[in-house]
Amino acid sequence: MKLALSICIGVILIILFFVTPSKLNSIVNIFLFLCLEFLISTFYSLLYINLGIWKISQQAIDYLTFQTYELIILPFSFLIFINYFLMMKSNTKRSALILFFLFMLLMAEQFFIHFEILNRQKGILPSVVGYTLVFIISLLLIKIFQHLLRKEGIYS
Repeated sequence: MKLALSICIGVILIILFFVTPSKLNSIVNIFLFLCLEFLISTFYSLLYINLGIWKISQQAIDYLTFQTYELIILPFSFLIFINYFLMMKSNTKRSALILFFLFMLLMAEQFFIHFEILNRQKGILPSVVGYTLVFIISLLLIKIFQHLLRKEGIYS
């Protein structure tokens, strides 16, 4: 049930990403997706392998559910969020979008805690800091990559 739900959400997010209008170029979106995969998997490996702040369930279905979330749902969620964030003009709307997205990510973690897939030992602070860093680093990488593409004459 949990694995099927996470796969369905992943497929819906992939379809939603390709259907919604995007502020970024396709090349930049592909680059951003690869960077997000790297950043998110590094962040999570720090939390549950290196630091031991999180404990992941050892059952195969639960582990696959969490890996589906980590490798499919979260990067596509960040992609959609960053594209909407860059389309917004006013700082009020951007701030509201950031708070809403952070709330959604924390509720997803609560979902995993409720179904005993994830056991969080230090509260929500490491998650908030990590998600904020992933967002800021992603924005910086977008700017650097767009600058390089402009320099090469690929992106205008």
